[in-house]
Amino acid sequence: MFGGHERRTSQRHRAVHGTYVVTATKIGQMVDISPEGLSFSSVDRGEWPGEPFEIEILAGDKEFYLGKIMARSVNADQNSNYQPDQPFLKNRYHVEFTRLTKKQKFQLEYFILTHTVKPE
Repeated sequence: MFGGHERRTSQRHRAVHGTYVVTATKIGQMVDISPEGLSFSSVDRGEWPGEPFEIEILAGDKEFYLGKIMARSVNADQNSNYQPDQPFLKNRYHVEFTRLTKKQKFQLEYFILTHTVKPE
């Protein structure tokens, strides 16, 4: 929620293990995705890219790749759960897709159908 209002218009689908998001400054494990955006978890290193920026989606188990998706930052949550056996803190980043082409929309729909766990 942002400002007391739910902004999502579509349900989020949980990504399967082995699905990654890459930006110019971050690489991380995808947490969930919808046709409007996604969230991912990444070690807190480096700067968050300026607006707008490109992301890539990689799913190694099925050799899926979708690149040059324009996005903008919605939120970044700092992980406050310190664990002594974990040398790096992970943050969760939330992005919204912008200016998707018809082909990218189709590819995202296909990705959601084949690389996510259906919400309950």
